[in-house]
Amino acid sequence: MKALTSQTAVQFSPPSLKRSLPYKASPPTLPFLTTFTRFLLSPAKPIPKVVQVMNLDLPMTGSVDFDEDFVVESCIVRSLPPALTLKQGLEKINDAVEELKLNPPCSSSGMYRFQIAVPPSPKAMNWFFSQPLSSAVFPLFFLSKETKNPNYKSLFVRGKRGVFGIGSAVRFMHPSSSTSGGQNSFKRYLSIDSTCVTVYGFVNANFNESSSMKHEAGSFYFFIPQIELDEDEGISILSVTLAWSNSLCCTFEESIHSYDLSLYQALHSLPSTERYDKCIRSTLRKFDLVKDGTFKMVYMKAFSLIEKDIEADLMELEAPFSCQFCIRLSPTVTVASNMWKNSAKQQRLVGFMGLNVGPIKKWKDTMVCEKKGERRYVEDKEDEMDHSSERSFSSQDYANINALWASLIIEECTRLAPGSRSSPLAIAASTHLLTTCIACFDERSLAFHALGYGRGSHKPAVVITSSGTAVSNLLPAVVESSEDFVPLLLLTADRPPELHDAGANQAINQVNHFGSFVRFFFGLPAPNDHIPARMILTTLDSAVNWATSSPCGPVHINCPFREPLENSPKEWAFSCLKGLDSWISSVEPFTKYIQLQHSHASDDSQGQMAEVIEVIQGAKQGLLLIGAIHTEDDIWAALLLAKHLCWPVVADILSGLRLRKLSTSFQEIENKVLFLDHLDHALLSDSVRAWVQADVIIQIGSRITSKRVSQMIEDSFPCSYIMVDRHPCRHDPSHILTHRIQSTITEFADSLCKAQFPLLSGKWSVSLQALDMMVAQEISSLIHSGSFLTEPYVGNLILEALTCDSALFIGNSMPIRDADMYGRNWACCTHSIGDTILRLGLPFHWIAVSGNRGASGIDGLLSTAIGFAVGCNKRVLCVIGDVSFLHDTNGLAILNQRCHRRSSSPILRVCSKSIKDCLAIEMEIITLLQRWSEAKALCRSLNVEGDRSSYLLCLNKLHEINFVSICIKESTLVSRMERKPMTILVVNNHGGAIFSLLPIAKRTTRRVLDQYFYTSHNVSIGKLCLAHGIKHLEVRTKIELQDALFTSQRENRDCVIEVESCIDSNAIFHRFMLRKFACQAADHALNMISKFSIPDFVVHGPSLCKIQSMEYSLYRIPLCAPPTSASVNSKTTSFYRDGFILILSLEGGYVGFGEVSSRKVSYSMSDKLSLRIAPLEIHEEDLLDVEEQLRFLHHVIKGANISFYLPLLKGSFSSWIWSCLGIPPYSIFPSVRCGLEMAILNAIASQEGLSLLNILHPQKVDEEISERSKRVQICALLDSNGSPLEVAYLAKTLVEEGFTAIKLKVARRADPIEDAAVIQEIRKMVGQKIELRADANRNWTYEQAIQFGSQVKNCDLKYIEEPVKEEDDIIKFCEETGLPVALDETIDKIGETPLQNLSKFSHSGIVAVIIKPSVVGGFENAALIAQWAQQQGKIAVVSAAFESGLSLSAYIQLSSYFELQSAKICKLMNKQLVPSVAHGLGTYRWLKEDVTFEPLSINRNQYSGFIEASVVDSDQILKKCQINQDTIIRDFSVEQVHSYQLTVDSDGFSCLLNVHEIGASIEDAHGCCKGDVVVFLHGFLGTGGDWIAIMKAISGSARCISIDLPGHGGSRIQNCYGKEDVLEPNLSIEAVADVLYKFIHCITPGKVTLVGYSMGARIALFMALTSSFTDKIKGAVIISGSPGLKNDVARKIRMVKDDSRSHSLINHGLQIFLDTWYSGELWKSLRGHPQFNQIVTSRLQHKDVRSLARILSDLSIGRQQPLWEHLKHCSTPLLLIVGEKDLKFKRIAQEMHDEICHGTNNRVDSRKEICKIVEVPNCGHATHLENPLPVIRALRRFFTGLENTSTPNERADPSWVMNVSTHSTQKTFM
Repeated sequence: MKALTSQTAVQFSPPSLKRSLPYKASPPTLPFLTTFTRFLLSPAKPIPKVVQVMNLDLPMTGSVDFDEDFVVESCIVRSLPPALTLKQGLEKINDAVEELKLNPPCSSSGMYRFQIAVPPSPKAMNWFFSQPLSSAVFPLFFLSKETKNPNYKSLFVRGKRGVFGIGSAVRFMHPSSSTSGGQNSFKRYLSIDSTCVTVYGFVNANFNESSSMKHEAGSFYFFIPQIELDEDEGISILSVTLAWSNSLCCTFEESIHSYDLSLYQALHSLPSTERYDKCIRSTLRKFDLVKDGTFKMVYMKAFSLIEKDIEADLMELEAPFSCQFCIRLSPTVTVASNMWKNSAKQQRLVGFMGLNVGPIKKWKDTMVCEKKGERRYVEDKEDEMDHSSERSFSSQDYANINALWASLIIEECTRLAPGSRSSPLAIAASTHLLTTCIACFDERSLAFHALGYGRGSHKPAVVITSSGTAVSNLLPAVVESSEDFVPLLLLTADRPPELHDAGANQAINQVNHFGSFVRFFFGLPAPNDHIPARMILTTLDSAVNWATSSPCGPVHINCPFREPLENSPKEWAFSCLKGLDSWISSVEPFTKYIQLQHSHASDDSQGQMAEVIEVIQGAKQGLLLIGAIHTEDDIWAALLLAKHLCWPVVADILSGLRLRKLSTSFQEIENKVLFLDHLDHALLSDSVRAWVQADVIIQIGSRITSKRVSQMIEDSFPCSYIMVDRHPCRHDPSHILTHRIQSTITEFADSLCKAQFPLLSGKWSVSLQALDMMVAQEISSLIHSGSFLTEPYVGNLILEALTCDSALFIGNSMPIRDADMYGRNWACCTHSIGDTILRLGLPFHWIAVSGNRGASGIDGLLSTAIGFAVGCNKRVLCVIGDVSFLHDTNGLAILNQRCHRRSSSPILRVCSKSIKDCLAIEMEIITLLQRWSEAKALCRSLNVEGDRSSYLLCLNKLHEINFVSICIKESTLVSRMERKPMTILVVNNHGGAIFSLLPIAKRTTRRVLDQYFYTSHNVSIGKLCLAHGIKHLEVRTKIELQDALFTSQRENRDCVIEVESCIDSNAIFHRFMLRKFACQAADHALNMISKFSIPDFVVHGPSLCKIQSMEYSLYRIPLCAPPTSASVNSKTTSFYRDGFILILSLEGGYVGFGEVSSRKVSYSMSDKLSLRIAPLEIHEEDLLDVEEQLRFLHHVIKGANISFYLPLLKGSFSSWIWSCLGIPPYSIFPSVRCGLEMAILNAIASQEGLSLLNILHPQKVDEEISERSKRVQICALLDSNGSPLEVAYLAKTLVEEGFTAIKLKVARRADPIEDAAVIQEIRKMVGQKIELRADANRNWTYEQAIQFGSQVKNCDLKYIEEPVKEEDDIIKFCEETGLPVALDETIDKIGETPLQNLSKFSHSGIVAVIIKPSVVGGFENAALIAQWAQQQGKIAVVSAAFESGLSLSAYIQLSSYFELQSAKICKLMNKQLVPSVAHGLGTYRWLKEDVTFEPLSINRNQYSGFIEASVVDSDQILKKCQINQDTIIRDFSVEQVHSYQLTVDSDGFSCLLNVHEIGASIEDAHGCCKGDVVVFLHGFLGTGGDWIAIMKAISGSARCISIDLPGHGGSRIQNCYGKEDVLEPNLSIEAVADVLYKFIHCITPGKVTLVGYSMGARIALFMALTSSFTDKIKGAVIISGSPGLKNDVARKIRMVKDDSRSHSLINHGLQIFLDTWYSGELWKSLRGHPQFNQIVTSRLQHKDVRSLARILSDLSIGRQQPLWEHLKHCSTPLLLIVGEKDLKFKRIAQEMHDEICHGTNNRVDSRKEICKIVEVPNCGHATHLENPLPVIRALRRFFTGLENTSTPNERADPSWVMNVSTHSTQKTFM
């Protein structure tokens, strides 16, 4: 029997395939696409019955004649909660199948799939080889996912993820001979709506179960496994598929029976922890292997058939294939590829251990091996080759006893350090075909490399050294290996005993050289043929067992050798091999160590675990600590335990759970696991340390990086402290451990997950979360606020540079601490499996992290990281310090030994000398060339003979034709490692920075620190890299670091990135910034939480109260003068300010007020009585925009829970808006959000009996600061109209009133010099003590601003706001003029990432920021900006936008909060307290009347003489607010949705439609209907209720009507006249449109505007384009809609797909159908929405499921005639709305737009007016549900445009709503 290597063959390229499938022939088409196939199901019989027929989910080409019997089967997919183990996964799936058995499906055919996430470590290959040889179930297969150069060696050295499958639920076979006539015309087609089902098999292969598998063009064999384990990075999915079809002679019962057989075998052959790579070869040789290596196993997703584009061309099928697999198709047929050694002939000559073999020659059909002058011929017989290849040892070819012993020892050898005394071991290792050997001149680096390999692979590497100090150099790695339980095997060569203590060279005592640090030591005797050789084998087996058994660690075998050390012949007795016959002929180890798996489950109730569970159940303040975890399955178990306990979790950086990529862009998805990522910095607070007293602590894993967390554990004592780890060693430095459980994490988690635990104290969890949230935001703010690159920024950025399939190796000293303290976790996972992870109940994807924390040294880190990269087979980012890097620069030599594979040519390695001893190199050359025949053919083509010189000539020729030749050091036999590229990030602060953070830095002189502690240096890291040929990048800025990381992670080469840093600046940033501010933030959070009454048990999250209602009123208040930002006519006589007052009521009766201001000011002319509108130029939104959002919020906010965290203002409002209201935070207008936050904060203050200031700032302050915070200084606002002298007199008047600061509006004049003259005159008039500010509002060009600046340099301006138009010119202006600048409009546009956008303005010339809360988006954003400014040493000025006294009162509270915050920052930064800031609230002088009865008190302080506002008075206004009804134009009247039913008769049937209506049309003076009537049409599975929130939003200007379409919701379909014998009506799109047309006639005599989504959009578009309906259609809004499929074949396929779904809906019920429907790719974005579950639940309200199924079938897009041609003649205005993430429908919308614009009837310009596209950001297909507010705005603007109230030019403007983003300026139709 023979294992075959997959060979490259001629590829064919069928037109329907994107990627070619290999085969020698090249047929023009795939016959099975258009001919009939065979469909095999798997009943109970061993060989299923072949029945006709099924077509796989493959594209059909050409013209296909579809018969009526063309059928589609849909797959029902059920995802189960994650399982702790693979066995539990099988059991959970079986439980689900048992439930299905109790309630079997009623359908005659169908397909079910159950899937569950299981531990992610590779198990598929072991599971396959665990199957019994006499298997009762077929097929069985293992398929490797390795795509780059898969080979036998790498499979077992590195291990592989892959797929294991057993049994077949569905099989597809098609022998080409079946294409002859007489075939059954029955067709069946498999449709999978989810993306999880994969089909496996072979193309152009004819499989005969009774004989063999052979190539045959046009044939194929595919199947879907019955049980499948699919392994991906970080997640493994176990699935079971059931399929049945009564018509195909496989009933449901037979399918279940077949599954039972597969399950029984799968359960009883589960893989154990034992490695199978040594027995795989012996297992393979027992199979009847097909002797053809050209087969490729194809695998593809079963949903491959999708529409390519809007024209319905089919996407070409991608059919990836694997070149490494083994599949048992029947008891007699097995096919394998790359699961065996590459060349049997090479293996026969060399064996696994053979060494002393001479040059190879080939004559005709024989292979010749020359040995010691003797020519020995071996017949080239296949059976002999096969037999010899099964052996792992050949005793015939060893020159002496040394070579024999070395070959016996080296079976497990994987690492090599060259030396003379170790020559026998070195030579044996280098010639072993399964070893990867690394040579290094530094034994210390090599040992650490082996240590890293053990960390990454969890398997021991072997280190071989010479004798003497070479052995001593291994000690640091041995210590680390011992302390951190990493397996390691040391083979040290030694002098024989007679040379010890005799003065022999390089002879030291190596017995027990490493003392207690090794788990096992054995000193071998010198090789002797009188000693049984089996002693060597048992010793090696024992050593490996010691290294890999708990506690794992290093083992040492000392190997003395006598001369000769080379291969000089010396006779030895074969008798020493007695008893090794069976070992020689097999591949099994001599001694097998078997560890029985113990389970505590059976005795938990009576044993010690019962006591532990009882302790945990009694916890009130529990804490779960996850320390260093090294395996994926342990991480998995820890995560599932955390989800089960629902305790706060502190995850160490080495746990694998500290750095997490979320499955969505919002953190709330993590809410089931409360991670405390920043508890370390929270514990800097004395009050927090005193408060955090856990009563039960569970620690998983022994080591914790954070010293403060360890101290917290000690401070919590006495408490129950439980530690779990698999080793027995003690890790209890504080001596407080109460329970030490020696167990695997999986076993421990299994015991706990079977028990139930009560919820912890609510205050405990809520307070810890608040602490972590506050500290996290503070740290993020500081790290990102400045433009300078800091070391904490590096730690914070790490996760952004890592992909989900990469790993991190972190260095000791500061790098690991920075990553642990500052690592950022909310980066969104972009991995292809991110959505799968979310669907399977996992909130994030973790990142594997490793480091040397056993002894925590800084030596050998680079070498360890490289070994770790090899072991884990991932792309590794290594972050280390400069001293650590310099300590291990020899590791660069190992780094440079990576095998860089090229796709076009293999790599050849040739020693520069000693060619005669390099047979191993020749063998490697042949291996790398893949096929001996290629090398032979190449030699022939070059006229090269087959002797030694000819081979050298051949190598030179190969080099000339672009093969690579690498020369290595003399005597080094090397097989370079294959690993993925690495990025080494070196933080270079030119010394040991950690000492600068220790107490010694404060008590020692700088000279001593530099010389003896910092170990300062000036070594060039770049030149070191250059010397080793390693790419080097030096970065000094944040942008450079981001670019370097991005580039290095995408290049296929190693790279060293050097981050330039400074010890002093790093110490200042750590100690004086991060630590102090984090401590202050923790104090703030704890003080705030202490103000609230938090219940002991919090059921619905951290909820403080519930909102009962939100009302609003429209106000108008008169102004004394026009606002300075408004442009009005000189004839204007009266001015008004319009806005809304919000009244938010809580359930307890508490009320909070807020204000929403608009962008408009009203005014009246002296000659007219009517009011007009002028823009304020500070808001983008107008009154109608605002009110629509208020109406929407009124609907969604009722009943929402208010979180405890909202007053923190650290992202808490954004989080709450998204998670509770389901709205993307930045889709709310800034003014609306400001008013909402104001109302909520005031309501919370009212409930708690506190002021708004006390809510924001609960801490006590110094008396001086407290006194300052009671009053707020006010800056006067002055317009510059008039002559310089006139304006100066006005300024003087303001000074006399008591103002200490005046802001003058400039840039209103034609010449900047005139503005400068005004400033000069004012300064003369008011003197130097008055603070002057100027505001240019971005009205100047850079040149004009420079002119102004040159004239006012001596006027002592405090600052000038926004002097230039272009943002990029601001800093240039500062540097050119030297004038201080303030930001105003710039920060109004900072968007969703304010800190990142602000960081570029940290320039010292920018001295202030002007913060308008209603413009920047509320109190939270305002506080964030203010804190950034104050930390940068800038002034934070609160400015009003001409709001009423209500907002001004809240702004006074906010200003006082900023003053307190500023004082606190000054204290933390050891700065002098800055003077009080005069805030820009002088707009109160414009208010002629106010919305509150009690006027705002802003007056002259009798003590200071300054104009100030009283904080106490403003608080009273907010608390006792009474609205002045004289200012209220109208109150919001709660409009109830009117629901009724309306019967509409159609042809042959009638519909009882469920109708929802709100709003009313506006009638003009003649009684004619003036407003819009809007009819909303939902999508499939929706109801009219989906539109209620949007309808309420726009009901103020339109009559809004939604209906439950036929078959949906409460609507009913009835046969005409109630006759039962009438056939069911055809609910085609024409029929439904006719119903709607008649419905419209019933509700209005005029036209309506249709708004349709998805299916409703198709109906709306059909009616808008069909002449028989257009008389009632005014316009149509198409949301995620399509005109149909152009291609006939695509329509047919879609039709039968929808028919199948319809049957599935009826047969399996609505709940199961919904689960399957919403698992599709189309809903990926919707699944990440926080209200996704509520949305799906709402789909269960359909009363007539049968009619719903009829609609799905009859209204299928496959049955609809395409409307593309109709678009060219469209005359109805259309608005096309699509989601930003919905790529398919974005493309469709653009093509629709293009079709309309190029129509034949009208001019292009006029047709552009007919169709517009709106792209809604941050959403997918369900745009109106995912991001409704931009949709509302787009709808209203479209309706306004239909009313023709705008000018023609405006309506024709192509920029109109072409991209509705939240803050972009849009053309408004008024």
